[in-house]
Amino acid sequence: MTRTEVVLGGALLVFAGFIAVQAGKMKRRAPTAAAAAQRVTADDSIYTVPLNLTAAERMRRAAARANLVKLRIADEQGSTFIEEVLAQNDSVVRRWASSPRVPVRVWIQQPLAPADVRPRYVDLVLQALDTWSSAGGVTLRFARIDDSASAAVHVVWTMRFPDNRIGLTRIDAVNDTIRTSRITIATQRTDGVPLREGDVARCALHEVGHLLGLAHTTDPSSIMAPESAQPVLSPRDRATIRLLYALPVGSIKAGATR
Repeated sequence: MTRTEVVLGGALLVFAGFIAVQAGKMKRRAPTAAAAAQRVTADDSIYTVPLNLTAAERMRRAAARANLVKLRIADEQGSTFIEEVLAQNDSVVRRWASSPRVPVRVWIQQPLAPADVRPRYVDLVLQALDTWSSAGGVTLRFARIDDSASAAVHVVWTMRFPDNRIGLTRIDAVNDTIRTSRITIATQRTDGVPLREGDVARCALHEVGHLLGLAHTTDPSSIMAPESAQPVLSPRDRATIRLLYALPVGSIKAGATR
């Protein structure tokens, strides 16, 4: 091999290496929507818009944040009813803060029911809490306590509601992060007929869904349908709660700076 051939071969190797490096850079600059969504949901700080920025920069960051969230939602379109949840909440993600090490304290009142069924009613509420918290992706645990004053969640019972409902959940949030909640469950229908155990179980499962931040859906297979007859969580229920707790708290509108 001549000296000229050696020099030419070396130059070709250097050029090929340069092309490979540039190709790698281009690939990193143009991730797919799914890859981008997966990356940003792994670090909530990417969603945060710092306060120590100019107004123009905050608006730019907020628009980018909204786009990242929409990518994440679009990536699971059809498998969840998150769009219905957001539509009912004015495009606001409202949920509990993710804190697997610090459980949410729950106090459960003794049911207004015959003594022989009271323990079972309490168990149904505990099962509902456990079902949702173990749905996957929900970094939230519940702990039952006896002191109502220090509980963040109160579950109380009423004989009946004046309308056709059998359950009601109210939540209190600060900056769209849920801090406290109160669930009320009836033990009788409006006409005074005692509710069956299965009715109470479905009601508890439905109301805990509201407790976690979910709204109603038109999907009849979901426990979150207004008059659901489903005894268990559907795949869409599980996918929606996982997605809700993967999204950052706050408005997803482009102009929102939280």
